[in-house]
Amino acid sequence: MEVVKVKNIDELKTVLDNDRTYKIDYTAFEIQDDNIGEDKIVTYGLPYYIEDLGLLIIEGEYYNHDAGNGEDEFIPDWSLTLIYNWQSNKITFDQEDTLNYAYFEQDPPIITIHNYLRTIDHFST
Repeated sequence: MEVVKVKNIDELKTVLDNDRTYKIDYTAFEIQDDNIGEDKIVTYGLPYYIEDLGLLIIEGEYYNHDAGNGEDEFIPDWSLTLIYNWQSNKITFDQEDTLNYAYFEQDPPIITIHNYLRTIDHFST
C-alpha cells in the first residue's frame, strides 16, 4: 500500500480531517506478535509518513482473543494508532512492515504522536 507523505503534524491533521469525509480504499493488515499475546491488531486506513519527524502512523483496531466457547474468536475492543520509525525513501507499507512498530496507543493519531515524542524525550534526557 502506498504511503501518503505529509510535511508536518499540521499538514497531517488537515489531511486526516479531510480523509474522514470520503471513502478510502486501503489494505487491512493483521498483526500478531509476542507483545500482545493471543490478541491481534488489524490496521485500517492509509499509512502517513510525517517527513519532519521521520515517523509513519497508521490506525487500527485492537481485538481480544476469546476461546471461551471452544472456538477461537477475536472481539474488537478499541481503536488505536501505531507509530513506526520510517525510512523516507520507502514508499510502500506492506504486511512485513507491520511488526516493526515502535509504539501504539489507544488514542487518535495526533495525541499518540505527542505522547510518543514525550516518552522518547523523557528517556533520552
